[in-house]
Amino acid sequence: MLDGHIHTAWRQLLGPLFSPAAVAALEPNVRQRFSEILDGIVDKGECDFVQEVGLLFPNTIFMDIMGLPRADADLFQHWETEILHTGYAEPGAQERQMDAMIAVMGYFAQLIQERRVNPTDDMLSAALTWKIDGELIPDQD
Repeated sequence: MLDGHIHTAWRQLLGPLFSPAAVAALEPNVRQRFSEILDGIVDKGECDFVQEVGLLFPNTIFMDIMGLPRADADLFQHWETEILHTGYAEPGAQERQMDAMIAVMGYFAQLIQERRVNPTDDMLSAALTWKIDGELIPDQD
């Protein structure tokens, strides 16, 4: 949702993280996460595939790449559902979407402050060192 120069700058920063070699290196972790998700539902004999696999799996991979605690997966799943999968005609939908977006921004604001003090080996910590036009990327970005 960015135009021109800024879009290109972000693509240059993010591109190496999603190169074929970088994605191939993620494969063992991706397979492990998928196995963990299946292990969590196999004993039940049934599941809501969309909720328990289709939405959870990519959310878990995003959290791993960003370096977010797996313990927060349910919280992120809730926020994602509220923001992206709530119908506009549902009562209170816009308020719930806004509440979830504010919660995500607050979560990341706190995590950014923590990573500035104690960086880890993840995308968020790396992003805190990135520059566009010689300037560190603002926290809100």
